[in-house]
Formats: sequence, C-alpha cells, structure tokens
Amino acid sequence: FPVPWLPQEEEDLPYEEEIMRNQFSVKCWLRYIEFKQGAPKPRLNQLYERALKLLPCRWEQSQPPSGL
Repeated sequence: FPVPWLPQEEEDLPYEEEIMRNQFSVKCWLRYIEFKQGAPKPRLNQLYERALKLLPCRWEQSQPPSGL
C-alpha cells in the first residue's frame, strides 16, 4: 500500500526532497510535474492534487473587478 507523499520511484526522490524544502514554490512543483508527464494519469493527478493543496491560494487576486 503506497503512501501518496512518498516517492513511488527512486528517480522521484530529488523532486520530493526539493518539494519538502520548498513546498510553497510553484517552480518546484512545475519541475516535478513536467518530469512526470509520461507517468500514468492517476499518478500525475495525485501530484497535481498535492500541489494544489499545498500552494497558497491567490484566487482573490485573479478575480475580475465587480460589475464586469
């Protein structure tokens, strides 16, 4: 039974370590996601979900001004 936040493969270890050091860095997550583009969709989705849970939400900044 794999633990979702542990690397599934040894080659993931450097990316996981970088995420542990910089979990709020979009660049770190994007590098990891780009690296995993060839992975099965469930694994890639899991990575996206982890990133979305940890990255700070900036939704309020991207909202259009009211009245539009």
